[in-house]
Amino acid sequence: MPKFSVCMPTRERHQTLAHSMQTVLQQTYEDFELIVQDNCSSDETREVVEQFDDPRIIYNRSDERISMHANWEQALNLTTGDYVNYIGDDDALMPDCLEKAAGMMEGKKAQLFTWQAHTYYWPNVPDQARRNHLTLDVRPPAMWGEYYSPEKAQIDRSDRHGELAPGLFCLDSKRVLHNWLDHSGVRVYVPTYHSLVSRDIINKVRALTGGTYFFNALPDFGTLIANLFVADEVFYYGAALSMTGHAGGSGGGTHGNLESWTQHLTRFISEAGQTPEELLPKVFEPFLWNPAILAGCFENVKRDLFPNDTRFEMGWENFLRSAATQVNSEPEAVREDCKAWIQKSLASLGADPKSVDFPPVEPWTRQRGTLVDPLGRACFTYLDCDPLGVETIVDAVDVASQFNTITLHGGVIPWPASAAASVASTRGSNLLQRVAGRAPRRFVKAAKIALGRN
Repeated sequence: MPKFSVCMPTRERHQTLAHSMQTVLQQTYEDFELIVQDNCSSDETREVVEQFDDPRIIYNRSDERISMHANWEQALNLTTGDYVNYIGDDDALMPDCLEKAAGMMEGKKAQLFTWQAHTYYWPNVPDQARRNHLTLDVRPPAMWGEYYSPEKAQIDRSDRHGELAPGLFCLDSKRVLHNWLDHSGVRVYVPTYHSLVSRDIINKVRALTGGTYFFNALPDFGTLIANLFVADEVFYYGAALSMTGHAGGSGGGTHGNLESWTQHLTRFISEAGQTPEELLPKVFEPFLWNPAILAGCFENVKRDLFPNDTRFEMGWENFLRSAATQVNSEPEAVREDCKAWIQKSLASLGADPKSVDFPPVEPWTRQRGTLVDPLGRACFTYLDCDPLGVETIVDAVDVASQFNTITLHGGVIPWPASAAASVASTRGSNLLQRVAGRAPRRFVKAAKIALGRN
């Protein structure tokens, strides 16, 4: 039995599948299996998989088109590893992801292990401003803990720090669960997606549901709530070990484009095997919008697994105020409808509908530069990938590997809890100077262009 099972559900996206598979197969840690679960795609998908001559690959194709969560369950049924991870067919693992995870979890009987992720928009996304754009999380791992002190966040088991690797944190899963359902506080993302879930946790969830792990129409967020409920603790590593990819046809790839956004929602509803009313929160008037579907998922999972547990209640007003911050990320044609629904829903709770603050409308711009904290430390780097010659997520992973957070930050400077990050793209030149000693000259020259320093 392998240590890790990496699952890659796929559907009619053979153009990106090969590259995502490559990032898994090039792991520096070899004790894993890769399950490619094909949701009744055309022959090109099988042909892509067969190009790889690797015994660690398990390919399975459903004979008919099934829902997303059913497809994920089929993949899970093929796994044999101690820990299970899911990534999309347009996502990537960083080359040392599994090696670092194995090292940090050794001897700890970890139930859940998760991390940060970089973000890459493929060249084929509908919104031109987002095409071939990369956001890198370049913070040192230990910096994450400086954002959230145990006194304020109440999720960090600080008594465990002495036994953990630098940048690794042990968190109280029940407190994290409370924050997700209440839509407040620090919320750590720990589904099977871009995380590692132990076989023990999977079996505990299945025992509660009568045998199914992906029992909710949203397989990622459904397992997020279920995992936190049955687990005692979460191990969280404060650096990026994977890359979230947004390709044309994916949910994330619809950002900023009304036609793709509408098609994605319509298709998801039709294939979930449920009506919109069943997927959406019961407390509000039905409204098809991603935040509303997510809140409905949380409500449904709570009802299915722990309906009478008074430790965890839905924070509906907090949810609506949080949703208000996401309005501008939607296509312009639907923003006013989203705002009206939020205000009407607030009124239904007895809250003042005019009390919600909608952020000012600022069009998404193709950012280039480095976001730094008040002490001048690099936090995020935004790259235009066109001048770097990036064409796929494999190329994006190669670029991200040059920005190694440990290399860039040899020491850990205490983070001022009250400080807010500010944008200063001029810091990009300092970042490049640090990278120059390790990166190929070709890359440094191209990076100056990508950072807007040509």
